[in-house]
Amino acid sequence: MNPDEELPPLAWRWLSILAVILLLVIVSGIGLISAGVFDPKPLGSAKVEYPLNPVDIQGNSQELNWIENQISLAMFTVRLTASRLRGEVDVAYGLAIGDKNDYLVVAVSPLGYYSIWRGSDLASQTENNQVIESWQTWPHVRTDENDNEIWIDVQNDRITSIRINREILWQEPLPIHSRGIGLWVQSFGEPAVIDFQKIELFSQQVE
Repeated sequence: MNPDEELPPLAWRWLSILAVILLLVIVSGIGLISAGVFDPKPLGSAKVEYPLNPVDIQGNSQELNWIENQISLAMFTVRLTASRLRGEVDVAYGLAIGDKNDYLVVAVSPLGYYSIWRGSDLASQTENNQVIESWQTWPHVRTDENDNEIWIDVQNDRITSIRINREILWQEPLPIHSRGIGLWVQSFGEPAVIDFQKIELFSQQVE
């Protein structure tokens, strides 16, 4: 075809139809994404929400406080929402699964870091830690006073996946021996206040 020749009316009609179809696909895709259709799903529906309170952490110290001693469900998702409220910036906070003798912590820092480790006996944590992921930056950790969400999936005696702010961080099975839920916090400098907002528990099972 000569470049100077006009397209026949039928070709223009098909091009117009294709353009409309493409526009509808784009608009539908944006709508589905906005509605959260493609968001990751917890293991079941919401069962319990634990309201929490801000925690004052003293300078150069750490705490691990157990919210639930034992979840009887074999399969569940637990999500923590928290943020730094004020005080020292060089702090970290996280979600623990297990009990005081053997627990796994997923923690974040408002400086943009995260870490995963297994511990026992908080008083001698530095000696007993088994580091799974050492402190390192990750673009999905929110900084400053912004909220961070830590999401852990548990199936039977294993943690099967970990997400931070709905982005997958870890998918290799990690064994656990107990299903308690705790809040971990540490200041590496001056005192601070961490706004532990809520823990949500999801499951398909009946306790």
